[in-house]
Amino acid sequence: LPPVPDFHGGDGNFRSIDYMAIPYPTMQTLSVMIIDGILDRFPNMRIGVIELGASWLPGWMRALDSAADAVLLVEWPERANAGAWPDALRLTLAFGRDGERNLTAEVPPPWEGRWPPQ
Repeated sequence: LPPVPDFHGGDGNFRSIDYMAIPYPTMQTLSVMIIDGILDRFPNMRIGVIELGASWLPGWMRALDSAADAVLLVEWPERANAGAWPDALRLTLAFGRDGERNLTAEVPPPWEGRWPPQ
């Protein structure tokens, strides 16, 4: 059978489902850079965003705004420098001899009253 043309009339693999997801990687990358404090740690960093229009921007900004109160950074010290994120909740998971798991946490001031969850 001949290739099915995409909705733009070409014969490539660009389909409507691909079109709808174009802004998702941009949204995810920018969210990580903001929530994880990358832009705060590197205030002189310049970034460029290439995406399809900006129709996704208002909804993403509302979601990011609601995430501001819901997201706190969790750091697994063995994966990063212990001082890389001074306000992060530091979790340690240890395994006992009989396989039990012990989760401990070092709770910095921003987490007080929010950890452990009630």
